[in-house]
Amino acid sequence: MSSDTAATPGVRADSRLPLLLQRRFGPLTASFAMGAFTDNMLKQVLIIGIPYGVLTIPFLTREAAGPVLGACYPLGIFLFSPLAGQIADRFSKSHLLRAIKLAEAALMMLAAIGFVLKSGAILFFALVAMGAQTAFFNPVRHACMPQLLKPDELVKGNGYANAGLFLSILTAIALGSWMGDTDEGVRTAAIILALVGVGGWLMARLVPALPASDPAIRIRYNPLPQLATMARLVAEAPGVVRPMFGCALFWMQGAAVTVLLPYLIRDVAGADSAVVAVIMALSAVGMALGSVAAGAFVKSRSGFGVAAGGLAAGVGFAVSLYFLNAGLAPSAACVADATACTKLPEFLSSSTGLYIVLAAVGSSTAHALFYTPMIAATQRRATENRRAQIMSAANLLNSGFAIIGAYSMHAFTREGAEAETYFLVTAAAQVALIAYMAWRKRATPEAEPGF
Repeated sequence: MSSDTAATPGVRADSRLPLLLQRRFGPLTASFAMGAFTDNMLKQVLIIGIPYGVLTIPFLTREAAGPVLGACYPLGIFLFSPLAGQIADRFSKSHLLRAIKLAEAALMMLAAIGFVLKSGAILFFALVAMGAQTAFFNPVRHACMPQLLKPDELVKGNGYANAGLFLSILTAIALGSWMGDTDEGVRTAAIILALVGVGGWLMARLVPALPASDPAIRIRYNPLPQLATMARLVAEAPGVVRPMFGCALFWMQGAAVTVLLPYLIRDVAGADSAVVAVIMALSAVGMALGSVAAGAFVKSRSGFGVAAGGLAAGVGFAVSLYFLNAGLAPSAACVADATACTKLPEFLSSSTGLYIVLAAVGSSTAHALFYTPMIAATQRRATENRRAQIMSAANLLNSGFAIIGAYSMHAFTREGAEAETYFLVTAAAQVALIAYMAWRKRATPEAEPGF
């Protein structure tokens, strides 16, 4: 048997098997993907089921369902991340993974009961609790990666994990949208959520034993001083701040584009909501492909070349989308009457529509090429015995930047700015970031290059 030791003593790396099929990595990735699926399917069934009258929450109107439910999920992340990082550093991560995924399975069982009983209160509690569960799971998962993988495997490992994340989200949203508008569909969703929740727990039980990073940590339950401690840990860890902010910028842009796309497709391109759905779905596939490609292309542990190349490609797509959309006359007819909007087959049969789709997918792929080395660098550079707390800080930063991206785009369009101008702003910011990465590479050739 050909094998060698991974980063943690006792964790074996079997070179006969692809990384994704090895026990040190495959079960963790599968468990992560299943968790992303349950989170997003539960939320999507609620977002669809409430407006269609299949489900009701007493204090929530149909119109407010999407915004309120979208805000409640990250609430748990903001509230519990300071505590979650400390716990993940103090206790065995493999034991924590099993406990956290068992809690997720229980919550999915509870959600299934809520769907069967059509109890909005139960379902609302399950959704908010899943946000808290995610706050505890993410720092454990990120801190596990450098313990299970060798430094030069982190980009590839994160590529596989991110691909599973994006495809799980896509599948969950598609199924949730399809099943959420009928009683029979909701009952089917309940069964699927319960089964996938249990499956994620079973996968977590296969993760190899991982020791605690620092069993002597004293847990502080007051989040305010702990937030200050997390900021200090990030600042003191060599080289962590730059890739951490790079990841946050990725999530900020993703949230901004999610808000921008419906406005752009309807008001500028004059197409219907089916076009938006297809572009969003194909963009998720593009991000999955870019994540896997990053792992395949990176030949060193830094991945500077791949990250910079992804940004450069993103600039090209952004500039081309600006000029393409700037040349289109605003579609007043589609804004006034949805039946006047261009349908999906007609949109895809035009050269303009086809390019918009291809450019959106290409841009998603390019930005995943940038993001994957960034998250790997954050994990690798984080201080070993405080890694989970640093990754909790990254989780908070990502959530905060995503909210900034979404609301800044709302303000951008509300103030009457042309939607396509966003692409120029994005391109300029990315050019500045590429210039900074090139300067870093020249200024610090002895260090890990680029960021």
